[in-house]
Amino acid sequence: MKVWVYLGLGLLLALLLPGAVLAQRSVGDVTADEVNAVARDLFCPTCESTPLDVCPTQTCQDWRDLIRQQLAEGKSKPEILDYFAANFGPQVLSEPPRQGFNLTVWVVPVVLLLLGGGIFSFSLYRLKQAGTALPAPAATQSPPPKTNTTLDPYREQIERELGVGE
Repeated sequence: MKVWVYLGLGLLLALLLPGAVLAQRSVGDVTADEVNAVARDLFCPTCESTPLDVCPTQTCQDWRDLIRQQLAEGKSKPEILDYFAANFGPQVLSEPPRQGFNLTVWVVPVVLLLLGGGIFSFSLYRLKQAGTALPAPAATQSPPPKTNTTLDPYREQIERELGVGE
């Protein structure tokens, strides 16, 4: 019986040990693409509105090294972003957190879009109702247009002076 227990524990260790060894990564094992996947969601602390993954400053290089180190320690992207937000403020995040006052950045555009769509639909509905309220045009011929008789003496005088109609 003891042999089976030792054999089972040995087999279990043999299966788990390679996974534990592979899970430990060194800083050199983290690729630049993995670092940039996190860095593109952060802004440079010294340059205004410059993503961390493309900023050439020394500060950004230090931050990318810190990201590389944290990835090697096994931290996830949200954990790293939370670390930077906690230490340097939420302004370093490219996407504001969806809480508190920052929630308005996410809610207001949706509300305005829905409100604008409602106003547009209502306007189209009113135009359609106004268009159907007009009477249909008559099928009979319309009378000839009326001439303005008050201008006839002036027109005759101009025609006489110009010699038109002679």
